Order: sequence, then C-alpha cells, then structure tokens
Amino acid sequence: MNPSTNPAPPTLAGRKLVQVALTTRDPEHSKRFYRDVLGLPLLFEVPNMTFYQLGEMRLMVGVEPSMTPGGSVLYVDAPDIDTLGSELEARGVRFGGPATVVQRTDKGELKLREFKDPDGNSLALMGFVPK
Repeated sequence: MNPSTNPAPPTLAGRKLVQVALTTRDPEHSKRFYRDVLGLPLLFEVPNMTFYQLGEMRLMVGVEPSMTPGGSVLYVDAPDIDTLGSELEARGVRFGGPATVVQRTDKGELKLREFKDPDGNSLALMGFVPK
C-alpha cells in the first residue's frame, strides 16, 4: 500500500473550539452574572445549565457534581480593556487589581485584568492596546 494515498489520520489541528464549560454551585446566580452583569447573550437553558454566546464560541455554565468551580481561566479579547473594565466595575464586577501590562512592544501593550465569577471561576480581560 502506498503511504501517499492514505489520508492523514484525523486530528484536532485546525479545528475551532466551539464550547467551553464552567461549573457552578448556583445556576440562577450565575445566570444573573453572565447575562446581566457581563452582558453575554443567553442562547438557551436546560435544567441546571445555561448556554451563552461568547464570540464564535458557546459558553456552558452548569452544575456538575463531580467537578468543583475554579479549575480554568477564560481569557476574553478586550482591546478596549480600560473602558470595558470600568463599565464592568460599575456593574459589580470585582477585579483582583488594576490592569497589568504583560508585554510591551513598539506598537503597544498587552494588558491583562483578572476577575472571578460568583463561584470562583477565573476570567480575565486581555487586550492589546496600540500606542
């Protein structure tokens, strides 16, 4: 058999991430946070789970007895990090501190600002702010 005629085995390379799941202890409290505070569009909900649109990806927040909240960090693209951070603070988001610069280039700065949802899951605004 000629190896050049065998198709490459399927892999994850080049595929899009379509959904991320976070664990919650209180689905109603989480729904108010993600929908009302962060402003994510609520796509649908089923018992103990809510689904939101986050860019081209879907975010599922639900109860999973075998998992505890807080094991991952979601980084959200925010080139308007300073303005967005102020708006989210006004809506009740408590950041761990001010935005920090994690990289400087001749074109601008990459800034990061972290916060947690009501269950302790970590999220962060991350944005490249041009000079």
